[in-house]
Amino acid sequence: MERDYLLRRLDETFAGIGFDLHASSDMWPLDLPGVRARCTPLQSPLLNLVGLAHLTSEEADARIASVVDTYEQAGRLMGWVVGPTSTPSDLADRLGRHGLYREDSQAMWGMVLEDITRPIAAPPTVRVERSTWAAAAAQVDMMAQSFGFGMTPEAMAAVNRFYTSFGAAGEVYFAYIEGRADPVGWSEVLFHPDGQVMLLGGSATLEEYRHRGIYRAMVAARLRAGAARGCSAALIQAVKTTSAPVCEQLGFRPVCELTVYVYVPTALRSSGSS
Repeated sequence: MERDYLLRRLDETFAGIGFDLHASSDMWPLDLPGVRARCTPLQSPLLNLVGLAHLTSEEADARIASVVDTYEQAGRLMGWVVGPTSTPSDLADRLGRHGLYREDSQAMWGMVLEDITRPIAAPPTVRVERSTWAAAAAQVDMMAQSFGFGMTPEAMAAVNRFYTSFGAAGEVYFAYIEGRADPVGWSEVLFHPDGQVMLLGGSATLEEYRHRGIYRAMVAARLRAGAARGCSAALIQAVKTTSAPVCEQLGFRPVCELTVYVYVPTALRSSGSS
């Protein structure tokens, strides 16, 4: 696949920032020139998100100030993802000057696997099953706990409803191990409307069950689903310090960086929370 196509897809699929929002989700779009932006009632930088910035050097500071002011007035914790198609080239530095800080725990590689039929060995003690969004509603505590990054059960439920709004294009999987009835890991997938690529979305394993091949098994299950649908490639935004090394072992190659910058509004700074 062409590099420009892959970079665009990696940018627009980051937390779904490039997708139109549906009434069944808890998010609403913000009309802010030069960016894609959305807001929710919740305090989460992955839900109150800005991205796909296409700004000129001349207008960038004014546009950034307008975005910051919008979330400041709403009192919302906001995240801004800087990806491979973001402009201007010094956007990250400008965000810093406007009060956003780089969230190093969410520094990611945008990665691609163009042979989704390649075999991936998974431990026989791990079972991965596609589930329903109704079942996921009962697992939001586990999903939020395993994800980290300040994710709350309420925010996780909102993420699930966002995926649900895409109908059959969004799926959720749970991982199980021998001797435990409840799932110990979860993963989501979104099949792009163009039919060519699939996005390996959010995925996490409870901390006490990590390093057992569970994440690998969840990747394999989703790739099989994509192959059955006729997808040509799989995309993932993988955290550099956790999932990216595993994905590279599985054949994914990094093609770009994606970094989240966070803005904490005055109301939250004053209360000492974030």
